Amino acid sequence: MIVVVGKSLHSPDYYDYNYNISYYFINDKNVDGVIVSSGTISKYASKEQLEEFIHRFNIPVVSMSLPIGMSCCIDNKQGFKSALQHLIAVHNKRQIAFITGPDDHLEAIERFNVYKDTLAQNNISFNQDLIIKGDFTIDSATSSVSSFLRKNIQFDAIVSSNDEMAFGAIKVLKENNIRVPEDIPIIGFDNVSASMLLRLTTVNQPIYDLGYNSLEMLVNAITKKEFESRVLGTKPIIRDSCGCKLDKIIDQKASSPNSIKFESFVEDFVNSEADEISAVFDLETFKRFLNIFLDSLANSKTKVALLNSFDEIVCKLSEDNCFILFNIISRLRKAVLFLDIKQKVVENYFFDLTTILIEQLNRKSATRKRRVLDSENNLRRILIRMLTSMNDFSDQKKYLIEKFKEMGIESFYIYLYENNFSFNKPQRSNFIKPKNLKLILTSQDECNEWVSSDEMFSELLSTQFKTYILFPLFFQDEQLGLALYEFRNIVYDNSVFETLTVDLSCAIKISQLMSYRQKIENKLQNTLMELESYNQELNYLSTSDELTGLYNRRGFYNLAQKSVDLAQKSNNNGFLFFADMDGLKQINDTYGHEEGDNAILAMTGILKSAFRSNDIIARFGGDEFTILAITSYEFYEDLVYGKIRDLIDDYNNKSKKSYKLSISFGCASFRKDEENISVDLLISKADNLLYEEKRKKKILNTYPKIY
Repeated sequence: MIVVVGKSLHSPDYYDYNYNISYYFINDKNVDGVIVSSGTISKYASKEQLEEFIHRFNIPVVSMSLPIGMSCCIDNKQGFKSALQHLIAVHNKRQIAFITGPDDHLEAIERFNVYKDTLAQNNISFNQDLIIKGDFTIDSATSSVSSFLRKNIQFDAIVSSNDEMAFGAIKVLKENNIRVPEDIPIIGFDNVSASMLLRLTTVNQPIYDLGYNSLEMLVNAITKKEFESRVLGTKPIIRDSCGCKLDKIIDQKASSPNSIKFESFVEDFVNSEADEISAVFDLETFKRFLNIFLDSLANSKTKVALLNSFDEIVCKLSEDNCFILFNIISRLRKAVLFLDIKQKVVENYFFDLTTILIEQLNRKSATRKRRVLDSENNLRRILIRMLTSMNDFSDQKKYLIEKFKEMGIESFYIYLYENNFSFNKPQRSNFIKPKNLKLILTSQDECNEWVSSDEMFSELLSTQFKTYILFPLFFQDEQLGLALYEFRNIVYDNSVFETLTVDLSCAIKISQLMSYRQKIENKLQNTLMELESYNQELNYLSTSDELTGLYNRRGFYNLAQKSVDLAQKSNNNGFLFFADMDGLKQINDTYGHEEGDNAILAMTGILKSAFRSNDIIARFGGDEFTILAITSYEFYEDLVYGKIRDLIDDYNNKSKKSYKLSISFGCASFRKDEENISVDLLISKADNLLYEEKRKKKILNTYPKIY
């Protein structure tokens, strides 16, 4: 199977449409059938455009999510209607605001119609003022809900077309001191993993069943010529955000706690938390554990054995499942306190369980960070080796294969086009893909072979029962080739593939530039102007940061020590600032690396506005910046800090982002009469001061919050 990584059709973002070149390499000559995640790729596409995309393959195609041709969809109506009916019948809500999806998106339209139909069936008039425009993203919800609240329209509940926008609505309500669910209940759609942690009432979309049924339908179409469409059911998942769940059970039991039997308690609790528990355990297994736990509360002699068993269970869980279990245990404690058991005994047990969970989470977090660091180190080594191999990787093949395997990639194929080309918007309508690609690097024996683009998958899939993931290799708007990686259940985050592809693209592009320079030096010695121009381009690539355009670490060191030495000779003082953005990892984890890049670019603009044009500003890597300023003005540090605070406040007030920009600084100054001043020493001093500021922020809890 080939998993093709693309983005939304007709996306206005050049980064997205460069990915979409991958779609052109799927055809009836190299695959037998296609599953299209139509709901995912149609954000910017109309129904007609999506139909045109699906029909061009000329092989069996299953549209997963949207009803186009042979399709496997979910029933948006029944589950969503039940959730809305729950709000109306159980919670007596009648002024229900609705957050829409994209105007042309088929699922968004269907969910909006369910909302209107359910209101009508309950004799509730449709009110256009209660409609909040969204586009399935959290940013659209935070912006639109904020505007909605400013209108002071009366409403008593919010229903969102998906969970992500529901999260944005919850954030805005909290910022306006509106409690969820006490003041306003909220319901979403999808049941994404984060909805468990945030206790969001939602509609479960059976993602696994969608994939399984889609594949089964495709296989039947290919092997049996059986063509069908399927619609899978949905059901509401009732949690805290609508005002239901555990508290209701506790209220019912609280009136007569002495009469509660463990058996009924176990059944009631497991039934109330079934969706979260089933994400971590088999329900019957958890019931057995809960019965043993309750028996242990009455017989403390079994406590040590119970805690050891719990530790063994938690040790086998993933980090995400540990967080889900942490929430389950917290709610279990709340419920057990209403049983006829001494409170001190209960609290001691739950303290020990929580301690075990926290210790395991710390271990798992440390392990994950080490794996990520190992992965990053391997990526860096691969990049360096590819840069030094000058577009001929045969000598480095053994080393590169070893590093790929250390990252969990056992099999891979790297292809290059004969000539690089641009895949921009005007060309897409009449684009003709290259006929051949050169296999320059692979884990297999063959290499430096030319492969037909129409048959590049057929031979691969006919001899191997594996799953591969396909990425385009491109640098800015320039298409370089394709990368195929074996896709397995590896321990690393799947974003490693994308990071590896970006690094490979950079390495290949720079390697091509270096190879081109070698040819010029060998063949065109008299063309000095062209050679000089190329050297300048290469120097720019090696001394500047691609994302921000600032100097990189190498570029900074090249200039900084010279500037310090010159300052001393000209009797000037100076300052070296070392800065670190606060919360960038949380932005990346919550909103993705693309939004993290946007935050870095915004902070770059702020720094360039705050410092002078002749100050040396560099991005050291990740979220770190370094600035060297030569000046005789002794209060320059305070002046710059004041500017940065004002610029950050102004940006945060205007950006309407779901997070706040923040940065920490350390500053080391030097005077003209000091001796033996080195840039490394100044950076070390500034870094220590930066660490102290970070420590103070942590103590005072002034880090920006990410919602």
